[in-house]
Amino acid sequence: MTRFSWALAGCAALLLAGGINLAERHHAAVKRAEAARQAATETYAEVSAYSPAALLEAQKEGRPILVAVQSSRCPTCAAQAPAIQQMAADKSYKGLRVLLVDFETQKEALRDLGATMQSTLVVFLGKREVARSVGVTDTDAIKSSVRRTLI
Repeated sequence: MTRFSWALAGCAALLLAGGINLAERHHAAVKRAEAARQAATETYAEVSAYSPAALLEAQKEGRPILVAVQSSRCPTCAAQAPAIQQMAADKSYKGLRVLLVDFETQKEALRDLGATMQSTLVVFLGKREVARSVGVTDTDAIKSSVRRTLI
């Protein structure tokens, strides 16, 4: 027998003897991959489109709220998106309600919020406005303004 044949025979004997349970190892690997995938997509903050009713509901509940005025054509808004996504995936922001306002189509919302520009971020704790910024893209600054509302 050649060396390869001996190695192959040894592996086969080991498998048959139950020394390596490939099905069990595969099952464990699949479970780990699924858990990692679920953790990567789990969100703690509730992110949805803005509506006056959604804002009112969150305010009545006394929840921390981030209203983000965005435009699909706004590079500053795109730069703010990672901070919003990070907060949504972070346990410490559990209970945060993020409402996204479309700058092009939701003109009434802009009037109600007093927002004149895209990339405006308004932070509420219940009905009380605690922070407002325009054009801020620094992730730490955005998170800091929201963190003040977390109890």
